[in-house]
This record gives sequence, structure tokens and C-alpha cells, in this order.
Amino acid sequence: MHGIHDPLYARALVLEGSGENIALVSVDLLVITQALREEVARRLLPLHLTALLLCATHNHSGVGGYWNNFLAEQIAMGGYDERIFVFVVERIVQAVLEADAKKCAAKVGEGTIPVEGLNRNRQTRAGPVDSELEVIRIDDETDRPLAAIVNFSAHATVLGPQNLLLSADYPGALTAALEEQLPVALFTAGASGNLAPHSPGGKDRYESAAALGRALAQKAEELMAGITTHESVSLHSQTREVRLATATTRTLVPFPFFLFTDPLFRLFTPSTTLLQAIRIDRTVLSAWPCDLGVEIGLELKARARSEWGYQQLLAVSQANDYIGYVLAEENYRQGGYETRMSFFGPRLGESLQEQMVTLLQEVR
Repeated sequence: MHGIHDPLYARALVLEGSGENIALVSVDLLVITQALREEVARRLLPLHLTALLLCATHNHSGVGGYWNNFLAEQIAMGGYDERIFVFVVERIVQAVLEADAKKCAAKVGEGTIPVEGLNRNRQTRAGPVDSELEVIRIDDETDRPLAAIVNFSAHATVLGPQNLLLSADYPGALTAALEEQLPVALFTAGASGNLAPHSPGGKDRYESAAALGRALAQKAEELMAGITTHESVSLHSQTREVRLATATTRTLVPFPFFLFTDPLFRLFTPSTTLLQAIRIDRTVLSAWPCDLGVEIGLELKARARSEWGYQQLLAVSQANDYIGYVLAEENYRQGGYETRMSFFGPRLGESLQEQMVTLLQEVR
């Protein structure tokens, strides 16, 4: 990076009630690593949290160097620097502590609005997209806006690889616009593994990122104006460590410039990861440690509404860890970059989805 175009933030919201004490954190980073979450959780032990959802906006124009993993350093992150890791941890912890100190009586409401034409399927031209923007609105007891959680499914890649300035891309423009009206807005990346952004305009990539962020903010503001918040809110969370089965269908793992044989590759990938479900009254957050394929996200949304009685489901990618891409089996077999970055074989999506369904039913 050669400079700074716009600031990067860690944004936090702490919710307490129903015997739960939950911290939700959105950070303008590419991914969340296991080590990063573990250190943040360790530093926050005095808060006695029942759940920590730490997610990245999947920002491709942010800082690197905070993942001490040779494979990740070669693919995307750059050389590991302990000072960067510590800096990121400290900012996240500071955000949570400040949010916890400002807790007050609050009311919650939720809603969904269509946003056609602002994302596209990048794996296959005729593939599905998630064209909804979802919002959880939080007010104080006098109906003054306190915070919003916004969920949208598209990679934060408007700026592209030629950009050499630090930027939060379109999620930064979206949250900045909303924060003109309320104290904090958390962006969560939906099931966006095979979805790209589509900006409505702009003379250059910076203007395009801003245009997309503003367009989404306008939709979010329109939605929030019609949301009615209520005081009687229940919370429930489940966080579970799950085992990652080794793929038996692949012996070579290809990347743009080199090949890793499977045994060597396994030295740099985890054997377990975290799945998480957090219910905030009639909405449930389904947190995934990966780039989640849109097909899985759409299926979970449909089942949440029709089978489990939720008002809405927010699929949250890049949460609590990172294991690569998790796709439906038919998407895995389509090939392309998404498949090359799906490290555990074609059945992983089905396996993790089954385990997530269990969590979503448990927090009802």
C-alpha cells in the first residue's frame, strides 16, 4: 500500500439479556483468523461473554500481515508482522470495551428490502444472486437510533487489485453514510463467496465504491424508516467447534503460481473450525468461517422463514475463523477460482450446512 484513501474501523455492539452477553464485531479486514479471535476472546474474558461473533467485511483493500501462516502469506496476506497482529487485536478489544461501557436499555426491530442490480454471480453468468439487504435496527428506550446491523452479499472488490491505497471499499462508504444518522453501523458480508459487486455509477473505482455504498445506504435508510422497534427482546446463542474432514478427491491444490501437494497443504490448514448461530428476537445470525456460496445462504434463508419461524436470517461470512470457500456440491464441480479456494472437497458444504441447521434449530 502507498497511502490511505479512507479509514478502516473495528465496530462493535454488545447485547445483554435473556442470560446472554453477546459481542458482535465487524472489522474492515479481509478475513478473521483463528489466532486473532482467540486473542481477542482472551483479552475480553473479564466481560464474561456468552458469545463473540467476530467478522470481517472481507475488505480486499485493507491491511495484511496479521496471519502467521505460510500458505496464507503466499496467497493473499503478505508477510506476517507481529506488530500488525497486536495493533488489530487492540483496536477490536477497545471497540468492544467501549460498546460494553455504553450499554443501555434498548429496543430492536428488523426488516428486509430488495436491492436489484447491485450484485451479480461471478462464477456463472446465469447463476443466482441474493438481492436482499437486511437490517437489524436498535434504538434506545426513547426511540433514538443507537445502531444498525446491515447485511449484503457481494465481495468488497469494487476497487480491484490495482488499488494501492488503504480503503474500506463500498462497505466503508455504506457505513459512513449510515453513521451520519446513528452512532454505529456494522456491515456483515452475506453469502457472497460467488457474488461480485455491481456499482450503479462512478467515473473511477473510488467513485464507484462510494456510489455502491451510498445506494445501499439509501435502501437501508428507507428500510429503517419503516421498522418498528420493540422492548421485549430475547437472545440465544450457540457456538460449536466442528471437525473438518480431509478431502479424498484431491491430491493437488492449485494456486496461481504454484502447486501444493496435499500432505504439505494440510500442514497449513486447520482440522477444526467454528460454526455459530445467534438469535436476536425474530432474526437469526448464521455465522460461517469462510467465503460462503450464495446457494447455501439462499436455502438457509428460505428454510428459516418457512420451517423455523424466523422473520429473517442473516448469513454472515468471514466470521470467527477462515477455512476458504464453502460451496454447494454442484458449484464446486463448476470449477474456477471458487473451487480452487475450496480446500476440503465437494462435500464440505453439505456437511457444514447440516451442522448449521442443528444450531439454527437449537437457538429458536
